[in-house]
Amino acid sequence: STGDDGGGFSILRAVEGRGVHNVFEVDPTDEDSTLAVLKKAKAGSGLNVVICSAPCAVYDKRRSGSEKRAPLEVDQDLCNQCSLCVLVLGCPAIEVNDDKYEIVADLCDGCKLCAHVCNQDAIKECGV
Repeated sequence: STGDDGGGFSILRAVEGRGVHNVFEVDPTDEDSTLAVLKKAKAGSGLNVVICSAPCAVYDKRRSGSEKRAPLEVDQDLCNQCSLCVLVLGCPAIEVNDDKYEIVADLCDGCKLCAHVCNQDAIKECGV
């Protein structure tokens, strides 16, 4: 939890205590709100912090054992190596090897946030 739970650690308070004024809190399972906040933070000046109020989708899916969505892949012909997917999201499934952006299928939850962020439409479901 990012809020104060009766004297426990608060990420929000810790970040604000370090002097950060542009702090955004989102529920990462709400894709539209998350994308809007990520874009707002990216466009902001100075240090911008986005706090996700839910666990990483990859971690949560593994922990719950629920059915996995189809993983995504990067179409190398469309990718222009702009790094937006890495810089905006920081998803552990996206790797850069020899200037080539790749999605590790075993780590990809299929949430499609990276596909929404990609300006080149280079990220799609595997086999599509």
